[in-house]
Amino acid sequence: MNSHSTEKLSKLLLEAEGASFFQSIEYVQLLAGQKEVDLFQFLAYECPHVTAAGYVMAEKGFLKRRFTARAIIHGGLIIDPLQCSDEELLLYLTQLIRRVKATGAIYLEIRNYSSYSNWMNVFTTAGFQYQAHLTVHLPLRGIQQVYGGLSESRRRQLKIARKSGARYYKSKAPEDMHHFYMILQQLYKNKIKKPLFSVEFFEQLLQLDSCHFFVVLVQGKVIGGSVCVSYNNRIMYEWYVCGLDSEFPRCYPSVLATWAGIEYASLNNFELFDMMGAGKPGLPYGVRDFKLRFGGELVEYGRFVYVFRPFKYAFGKLVMSLRTLIGRSATMLFGNARFVR
Repeated sequence: MNSHSTEKLSKLLLEAEGASFFQSIEYVQLLAGQKEVDLFQFLAYECPHVTAAGYVMAEKGFLKRRFTARAIIHGGLIIDPLQCSDEELLLYLTQLIRRVKATGAIYLEIRNYSSYSNWMNVFTTAGFQYQAHLTVHLPLRGIQQVYGGLSESRRRQLKIARKSGARYYKSKAPEDMHHFYMILQQLYKNKIKKPLFSVEFFEQLLQLDSCHFFVVLVQGKVIGGSVCVSYNNRIMYEWYVCGLDSEFPRCYPSVLATWAGIEYASLNNFELFDMMGAGKPGLPYGVRDFKLRFGGELVEYGRFVYVFRPFKYAFGKLVMSLRTLIGRSATMLFGNARFVR
């Protein structure tokens, strides 16, 4: 990032509603150092009141890349709500589409972490499709109230896990991150079937003050953990969480990993714990059920999607569905880990 980009981003973050870690300067700088992604930060001089930063990521290999390259903007666009007109935003989106298409991405997905309902018509006019997508928000009003909001089964699981010798703590140790990453990597390979950042990315993320890494152990062995990121010490985002639940059923590592983040955020006066993705409305989704038992509430901010290459998009979706189905079957037969996002 040059000084002009940094200055503009800093100014817009102060003005924007619902700004998040995923729009911050440190996040953009973190992405800029990753070999597996192509970073784009798009500044349009004709549009001084809106900007965005994202990345293009694909699976390795020439053929795989042609059918998996996707552009992602986490957190949504950064918009000054008082200064940005509909006309300026439409011009910006038109230029953004042209810029991202040139990267070779099959589609662009803008994942909103706050409400963009006031701009819905502008996005659809520019050619974006709105896709409903849920998120679980847990307001933090003191540790006693948060604990009291857990389902009965969650409180019981926490007690059993502690009696079984499982423990959790906040860590900045690279070796803990390496053990956690090995679990996460296997889940992505065998079940999630989507590209995952390299271990170097997680090592660099760990060094940030805004990164909060919680590790779950039993008898000195890492059996799970969660990677959370924060913004302005106000919102905590649970970005990655996984655990060897089948291998250590009475330790409930995924439950402990999530609770560790919630407990820390609550004790350190955060206002909100964002558990992030909870699937599409109206469709059964086990991850959503898992998260809601921590006492959160569903919100819908959705996603804006622009498809550049419809055939590849449809084909890629079909392949991903088949791979996910195969991965779930393999996990039922052989797997011993769980992933929650």
